[in-house]
Amino acid sequence: MPQPCPETPAGVSTAKSRQSARAIAKAFLQKTLGFADCLPSTLDALVEQGHLRTLSKDEHLVRQGEPFDMLALVVEGSLSFSQSRPDGQSLRQSMQCAGDTIGYVPMADGSLYPFDTFARSSGTVILIMPGDLIRQLRPLDPGLGRTIELQLAFRLRRTYERMNHEAGQTINVRLAYTLLAWAQRFGLERGDTVVIKEKFSQNELSGILGVSRQRVNFALRELKEAGLIATRYSTLTVLDMKGLLRYANEHTL
Repeated sequence: MPQPCPETPAGVSTAKSRQSARAIAKAFLQKTLGFADCLPSTLDALVEQGHLRTLSKDEHLVRQGEPFDMLALVVEGSLSFSQSRPDGQSLRQSMQCAGDTIGYVPMADGSLYPFDTFARSSGTVILIMPGDLIRQLRPLDPGLGRTIELQLAFRLRRTYERMNHEAGQTINVRLAYTLLAWAQRFGLERGDTVVIKEKFSQNELSGILGVSRQRVNFALRELKEAGLIATRYSTLTVLDMKGLLRYANEHTL
């Protein structure tokens, strides 16, 4: 699975920084579900024949309803996802950080991309692996097709788990499970605590949880008063992972 990203150049404007970004991209793929079992030649082709793109803050990689015939790997930085509802309201869905890959559903069925996907910070670097390249490589390496299957299954299972945890639950429980998931995916262990290395705002949390910023602020304060988390300058630290999980389980309806 994806691992925390090492330090990388802020962009890919020079040959040296492009070489560095491609080396990092290959290292990520070698540890990513499915890709880790592909032939070395497959990974080499994806990294060398893919193209790098650097996004500025809030710049879109793809908009909801657009074609997206490619897989994309986050090499540096992170992406946010939002979805517009029929009533015009836009809801944040999730975020993906360095080492994460996207694009599997359109790759599998040719559908349009379901989310607005944009950079959370300037200097976000993406490796684009075109659909034509994927289709050329699949007959040569059955592991690449298996990768798409495994990634789709992983995402479906994670969706079911989220629905099971959040259905009918209070904002405090939903927030606790969200922070646990982020700590596991984006966390850096520091002693007995886990720092969520991706910074986020209360507005982002309110969009992801589908509640007002005030309710998110109240829920965060409750978890802080319980000694489970600490926040400072948009950085959140889980002080007690087991305690946060216990809190979520004990308060589940």
